[in-house]
Amino acid sequence: MQQDSVTNIHIRDEQVLLTPEQLRAQFPIEKSTRAAISQARETVADIIHKRDHRLLVVCGPCSIHDVEAAKDYARRLKACRMNSAITCLLLCGSTLKNRAPPLAGKG
Repeated sequence: MQQDSVTNIHIRDEQVLLTPEQLRAQFPIEKSTRAAISQARETVADIIHKRDHRLLVVCGPCSIHDVEAAKDYARRLKACRMNSAITCLLLCGSTLKNRAPPLAGKG
């Protein structure tokens, strides 16, 4: 870690991020998952370009900190999605985030 006595006084450590290639190797995607992602992206593009008449609805928490709560939310969203599939496409737009560790000291 580069120490800078002015701008980095609250940084405790640094971690190097994995490259996309390393992520793909560490977390491979199954063919069925890849196909589902591809189909969803195609459907979203069709809605945006008015080739599909449905309304695109992106909902959900912006980030996920509680995996069990996220799974429960996904189950409920899936039920709603099935009931409204003719008129709209429901997508959950979330990211997985780690909570930031507290600073070592208050400055």
